[in-house]
Amino acid sequence: MTIKLLKHFLQKKEAFYPIGLTVQTGEHPLEIVGIKRTKKETILVALEKVDDGLDAAQASEYMRFENEGPHRFTNRIVMKRHSEPRVQHGYHHLRKIIIDGKSFDVKAFETRRIMQTELESVLDLYEFMRAGWSSDVFDHAVVDGLMIIRATLRGDDIETLAPNKISEITFERHPYPEHHYVEKPMTLAIGEDFPDKVFFEATDSHEKQWAQIHRVSLTDIYETFERNLNDPRMLEHVPPEQLANMKQEMEKNFESICPRGMHLPVIEYECEEDITLQFYHLDYLEAKPSSGGVSAFGFIMGSDKQVGKWGYPIKVCVIQHAVPKDTEAFDVELFSFSRMMK
Repeated sequence: MTIKLLKHFLQKKEAFYPIGLTVQTGEHPLEIVGIKRTKKETILVALEKVDDGLDAAQASEYMRFENEGPHRFTNRIVMKRHSEPRVQHGYHHLRKIIIDGKSFDVKAFETRRIMQTELESVLDLYEFMRAGWSSDVFDHAVVDGLMIIRATLRGDDIETLAPNKISEITFERHPYPEHHYVEKPMTLAIGEDFPDKVFFEATDSHEKQWAQIHRVSLTDIYETFERNLNDPRMLEHVPPEQLANMKQEMEKNFESICPRGMHLPVIEYECEEDITLQFYHLDYLEAKPSSGGVSAFGFIMGSDKQVGKWGYPIKVCVIQHAVPKDTEAFDVELFSFSRMMK
């Protein structure tokens, strides 16, 4: 902290309108502190307690990764390190905030844990208190055990927005994926002769789920790609020179994933509608990451079937691990599943 930065915060022209409304949006109460208004923006400010138990669990898991040592540094470890569940607060993925029946879009939002040396958050709370904010729920909370949330709002009549502690405030969120690890090894044979449902369990929540595998096949990505590029409809939208450049660039990317003559496995499966499964080849998971870290190249593939035997849509997962075209079976792991939350 410098004197210059302190002057900057103190010279900002801002108005503070306290609300002091506590709402329950998740495991912890969320305190709607008030509205902070600048010349250009209207910002809803809120507080939520930090889940120290989950923070400690994440820290313990990261320490476990570190203790694995470089000799066990695999793609599995890297993917788990970069996709560890984050603390899910009630404001995550906010799309709209409805205040007394009026809907306001969330233009932007930020969250940060309050630190006593982090002056902006401390000054914001100070100004709201000077304007009359108080909270029975948070009065005895330790400051650095709180998360501050700032949601920048936009909408009609935003300049006259004046909620109070008897206002009705609700949140509307974007759909977002909630990830759960499974890590279930499987051996899949090429073909369509699969028994009924495979059952599996999330390693964190112990939630039980099922999947029906309908078909496992091998695809030549070069053949598929060239067939799509040679489609006459492509020339209606893309000039020949651009198509040639696209082909050259795509082939270069393909070569690092699947050399010519090799094939990629494709799994067609059925499960509950809001769930997507992530499969990986066991060799890939246990291999050391390339020098550029874990990387992947997106493939969009569909099935010739729309609905499976249990009445749910057929979904497709491409295993980005090249195998010979005469492969009859391979080892995979149902690594995780994602559920779209609304």
